[in-house]
Amino acid sequence: MEFTQEHLNIIKNDTRYRDFTLCNPAKPFCDMPEFGKDIAVVQLHSLQIFDCEQGKSIVGFCGCFEWKNHKAIALDGDSYSETVHVFGYHWFRSEDGTQCLDILVGDDW
Repeated sequence: MEFTQEHLNIIKNDTRYRDFTLCNPAKPFCDMPEFGKDIAVVQLHSLQIFDCEQGKSIVGFCGCFEWKNHKAIALDGDSYSETVHVFGYHWFRSEDGTQCLDILVGDDW
């Protein structure tokens, strides 16, 4: 999947995603030094574009895993690849103060 101008326009106009750090070109999750530590929750958000009443949008949340010892451990019963390409990311804190991560992904998760 390529990160297009259409993706950029959607992200920049969406309050949920506009503060993400974008990666162009996308990088494999396991190769990003920013993610070199254990992360309790990594939430994936699909960049797949669809039409809606407000125009074009991206699918958004599509799953989550824990990053532990450089392995993706599913938190939702799905399976995830350590090499998923990251197009953007945003750190956040859970309600209990744990540092967590949102990532924008294509179709290789």
